[in-house]
Amino acid sequence: MLLKILIATGGTGGHIIPALVTARELKRRGHDIVFAGVFRQGGSRLSAEGFEFYEISAKGFSAKSVSALGSFFTASLKSFFECGKILRKVRPDVVAGFGGYGSFWVVFAAVLQGFPTMIQEQNVLPGKANKLLSFFVKKIAVGFDAAKRSLPEGKTIVTGCPLRPILTHFERSAILAQFSLPEGSPVILVLGGSQGSRRINEEMLRVAVVLKNKATFSVMHICGEEDVEKCKTAYQQAGIHHCVFGFTDEIDKAYAIADVAVSRCGAMTLTELAAYGLRTIFIPYPYAGGHQRENARVLAQTGMSIIIDEKDLTIDKLSAALLSMLTQNKSKEETLHAYRGIYRPDAAGVLADEIERLKS
Repeated sequence: MLLKILIATGGTGGHIIPALVTARELKRRGHDIVFAGVFRQGGSRLSAEGFEFYEISAKGFSAKSVSALGSFFTASLKSFFECGKILRKVRPDVVAGFGGYGSFWVVFAAVLQGFPTMIQEQNVLPGKANKLLSFFVKKIAVGFDAAKRSLPEGKTIVTGCPLRPILTHFERSAILAQFSLPEGSPVILVLGGSQGSRRINEEMLRVAVVLKNKATFSVMHICGEEDVEKCKTAYQQAGIHHCVFGFTDEIDKAYAIADVAVSRCGAMTLTELAAYGLRTIFIPYPYAGGHQRENARVLAQTGMSIIIDEKDLTIDKLSAALLSMLTQNKSKEETLHAYRGIYRPDAAGVLADEIERLKS
């Protein structure tokens, strides 16, 4: 039976990419897919692939001022009515939410109108919106086994986190040449999240100078648009081989050639690091309920990755951790074996199966 499926999501990469990968699989099976949520720049991804989408007025919660709080409640009320209209117009058979504040109101309105609903929670520790929705939706899909303990039993299933295609066949020398990096030395990949992290950027620049006399390495640094020139100049002056981007659409190539990583730990990033077998120093984003630290523990408990909390981040700690990883003889095969089960290559297919079963 072919279905009309409404997918609700936010526009950041951690939400829209798993939603989009699952939507492609559902579309391949012949289903009619419509999106709703807060997309902003992410809407261009949907348009490029021919997906119809509806933008709503939702805003993230903020209590910084009376006006910010008022703006949040006004946008929320407006979004609730917008979602009601969207549901009456689209008349989906099922509704699947992939997180983000834009997703909440779509799924909540769908629950109240009696549509079969499910949510997909990427993080180990669910956010407040998904925690609330979890009591009302028919099914909950999670990316990690550890997430089950925070959600209602009986309707929570582990599907894994859907990812972009993994680069399995590649020529390392060709990718190094593309990024102007030398052969024969390990590559440190630095990831500060989709917007970059100034704290990670600053500490990494200092650490690179300390490490250059103790180990041979190159750096690929995704630093956010605001810090590109600063990072390039610092690595140049230190005489360190580097490739710096504010953002790149070729992150799969970066993962493929990297040997170790320094990274934030959003659920999608963590799953990609596991898929490519990268030993990682995780520096969790210290806010948003501490969910990134819980994510990081999934890889850290294998013994192949470590966590340094941002409040404890120093040049000495980061340089010691990186030096240990650069000098220990651990193969990608060993790391992949330790990470087994974290990356699930069939995640999009399993999620698509569960979405189809919502209607049964």
